[in-house]
Amino acid sequence: MFTDTISSNDLLNHRDFSKTIASGIIHASLNDSNGFVLGLSGKWGSGKSTLLSFIREEIEKIFQNSNQINDAVFIDFNPWTFTDEGNIKQAFLKEFSSSLNERTKIKKAYGLAKRLGKVLERFGIKPKGGEVTKDILSLLDKYIDNDTSTHLKKSIDKSIVQSGKKNFVFIDDIDRLYPKQVFEILQVLKLAANFKNTYYIIAFDREAVEISIETQFKDYGKKYLDKIIQIDFLIPEAPAEKLEVIFFENLQLLLSTLKIEYNSSTFTSLWLHRGLKHYFKTLRDIYRFFNTLELTLPKIALDVDLHDFLILETLRLYDFDAYNLIHSEYGFRSSYFGPVDTMTSLTTLEKFKRIETKKLIQYLFPIDLENPLRPQSNIKRLHDPKHFDKYFTLSINSKDVSEIEFQRFITTPKARWNQLRNIQGYGRLKNLIYRLNDSSILNFYSDWDFSIITELYSFLEDCGEDVENVNVYTDAIVNLLTVKENERIKYFKTFIELIIAPVGAYSLSKTYFSHFMVLDKESDTGFSHNSYLFKEYYLSRHSDISESYKTYLGEWKNYIISKLIHNPLSYFTMLYIYDYARLFPLEYEAELNGILNDETNFIFFIKNIARINSIDNKAFGINEKYKNIYLPGNYYKQFIDRLRKSKGLELDKDQGQWKEFLLSYSED
Repeated sequence: MFTDTISSNDLLNHRDFSKTIASGIIHASLNDSNGFVLGLSGKWGSGKSTLLSFIREEIEKIFQNSNQINDAVFIDFNPWTFTDEGNIKQAFLKEFSSSLNERTKIKKAYGLAKRLGKVLERFGIKPKGGEVTKDILSLLDKYIDNDTSTHLKKSIDKSIVQSGKKNFVFIDDIDRLYPKQVFEILQVLKLAANFKNTYYIIAFDREAVEISIETQFKDYGKKYLDKIIQIDFLIPEAPAEKLEVIFFENLQLLLSTLKIEYNSSTFTSLWLHRGLKHYFKTLRDIYRFFNTLELTLPKIALDVDLHDFLILETLRLYDFDAYNLIHSEYGFRSSYFGPVDTMTSLTTLEKFKRIETKKLIQYLFPIDLENPLRPQSNIKRLHDPKHFDKYFTLSINSKDVSEIEFQRFITTPKARWNQLRNIQGYGRLKNLIYRLNDSSILNFYSDWDFSIITELYSFLEDCGEDVENVNVYTDAIVNLLTVKENERIKYFKTFIELIIAPVGAYSLSKTYFSHFMVLDKESDTGFSHNSYLFKEYYLSRHSDISESYKTYLGEWKNYIISKLIHNPLSYFTMLYIYDYARLFPLEYEAELNGILNDETNFIFFIKNIARINSIDNKAFGINEKYKNIYLPGNYYKQFIDRLRKSKGLELDKDQGQWKEFLLSYSED
């Protein structure tokens, strides 16, 4: 963690600059006893405090090398540390007088304390024993309050000169003070700066101090400072290439500590061509950024895209309006796959003020995705609604699967089934399946085999009726069959043998996959987004798959029909009853009277016979194909008659409207 303190490292190559200034100060002090104020002006984070420390060190070295170190008094004053005392002026005078008194004990022959005491007596102040420091403070304070006292000033000057000391006063951070306190310090300097053999070196942000002065004297800040500071140096700006080196050194150090790999070429492109470098003007900007990352990155690093996260953290620190705008403009789309290019439209981009920010937005929300409606979940980009919130909450939600859990699922075959059950129990299965259904998974996890597919298949077999979005689940299985091109055909042939193998119990997985492969010959269902890769092969095995499917339906018709009675609108009920009625019409008709005698099953027929508009959910006609399969011959009339007489049927609003439509339609 970087602290906002003086550094001993010359990261910005200020050492030579400090040597030049120190030599000049010594030369002036040895040739002229008149004091002066030298200002080092620079923005926050430009290295002012470190440069001030370097100058102090260089002055000390010069005195030491000439064996005159006892002839120098060094007084360090940071008013920022005295802001609670209320009176900055008094705090400064106390430090100044204490240092003079302490250092002058070495040469008692000059009797500075005694002389100052006599001066005090002239003004009616009798020094108390053992309180010389306090007396000097009083003397200086009296001088500050009465700047017309030439005699008092001469007395102080004489005492300082006779002490044989050169006094170097280093003042830092006055630009951090409140305007009133800034003005107090400047008042002290204005009156005390011309003491003999006393030299002030001040590090400050000139613009900030001028603004503080102007709260007291409108439009007079620069002129006021010019009267106080006789010598003014502008601290050299940190070379951009030096800041770049420091930034990337710290990035590499942080990521290696966290054991995180990153694409250096991508980040270099963001730094140079997308303008990320323009947010880091000073060392303080860099240190603040990495201090923040030390707190935010470890917890979330594995669950976000690193480059996106670093960009977003940069905007949060140095363009907060843009950060908020991203959250508000795109955040509401995090619950569905909205169009990505809305963020990069001209209308939206105009809302971002900085050119660099606009370029970064175009990287964060690319419009050249191969399929913007199906982001690559394992890349975990900011524009993916499934990952968007993580970047702002710095955590995954309760329905999400962490990267560590996902890695464990991929790498520990023996624990997979139990892990699937656990993930499903906590409502996190959907996220896991989306990750497995990502075509980019091989880029991140290549060390897995067919056992993952069989585990997913077995889990669907045992727990499929509790699985949400079964089509997405099976898409994930087909995706895993697909992504390893060199294993693709071998995997799928093994998978087909798994499907057509005889079973001794009802098989949900076998029935589900068989259903779509059989149906795909009659009409191109495209049961999975990449099933076309295997279509030629599974159609060549169509007769085997079809016979197996008929076996599953025929042997387990009682189970299928019982599902209709208990849950008439379940996904599997609607899927298999249709096939059973179509492939086994005689057996189905033999069961139909029993089915129609149970009024709860009316909901199934209402749903599947009525043609329903997907926009307003209103029924507008009869699906003749489904009517003739589900209710062949005279069964449709029986269904309408029984529907008309039913009283205890529990229907929601839409189902009630569909019922009324069917009744009125049949009467017409």
